[in-house]
Amino acid sequence: MSNDLKKGDVVKSPGSDQTMVLDVQGSDALLFTGNQFIRAYGFLMEDDLLGWNFGIYYSSFDQIPKNYENLDFQDIKQDLASMKQTNEREMIKALLVIENHFEGPELLDQIHERFENEGFNLLNEGFDRVHAALTREDDYVLEDDWEPEA
Repeated sequence: MSNDLKKGDVVKSPGSDQTMVLDVQGSDALLFTGNQFIRAYGFLMEDDLLGWNFGIYYSSFDQIPKNYENLDFQDIKQDLASMKQTNEREMIKALLVIENHFEGPELLDQIHERFENEGFNLLNEGFDRVHAALTREDDYVLEDDWEPEA
């Protein structure tokens, strides 16, 4: 067999005689041995045995990081909705770290507590103004009277 590996192939690998090829991107492949998932980098076929230069091993499919650059709007929206439903508190804290560079678990807990108690929006209120302008809502009124403490 040549290096022309494709999705759906069943090949022999060091992990199993029946390794399923789940995806191929260039010389990298996502494999399932029946017991584990393998992100194989730099794969090659030699003597009908699939090998690779470097691999990352996962015990379940859920552990495999998604390739977000190839996801569309609906997929990302669904992932965020799922995160919000299953662990909204940690999702919000993670977004605050990413967007505002807040650090420290105690600070993040205090900020989240204020977010919950004071009812302000997670997103900048400027998005509401832009939405109103773009949808021609001339009578738009910002109902958030939250003011930062001095």
